Parts: sequence; C-alpha cells; structure tokens
Amino acid sequence: MILHIGAREMVFLKDIVAIIRYEGLSQSKDGKSYLGELKAQNHLVDISGGRPSSLVVLKDGRCYLSAISAPTLLHRYEEGGLLDGDEQL
Repeated sequence: MILHIGAREMVFLKDIVAIIRYEGLSQSKDGKSYLGELKAQNHLVDISGGRPSSLVVLKDGRCYLSAISAPTLLHRYEEGGLLDGDEQL
C-alpha cells in the first residue's frame, strides 16, 4: 500500500518508521539538532512549500517535511493508504 504525503510524493507504508509533528520537533533542542543532522547528511527532503507540519521518517534514512498534518497522515496510514503497490499511480 502507498501513502500520499503531499506535493505528489508517495511512499510505501512498509517503509515508514515514524510520522512526527513538526511543531514539537522544531521547538526542542534535540529536535532542532536532529533536523540539522538530517539536512547536513542530505537526508531531508522538504516538500512542504515552506509550511512544514510533519516529518515522515523512512527506513532508508530519508525524511520528508510535509505540509500535511501528522494526525492526517497517521489516519491515512491506519486506513491502509491509497493503492496496492501493484496498481499504477
């Protein structure tokens, strides 16, 4: 199954490690440090259009800043995403 995370980006549900609220992450010292490390390692992909609301962490180390809220993404995740992996996008 596939999850739409915003800006025409989709990821496989099985690849998602975490969906985190950006607001809390960006306000803590450890969160800021984590985001800085991701950026320095070129693992952070910003698809939020300058309005990050959530961080989607994948197994391969990539992380996406999304404008879609963490609760909305989590709801979509729990509902099983959008499509079977065999279906065309």
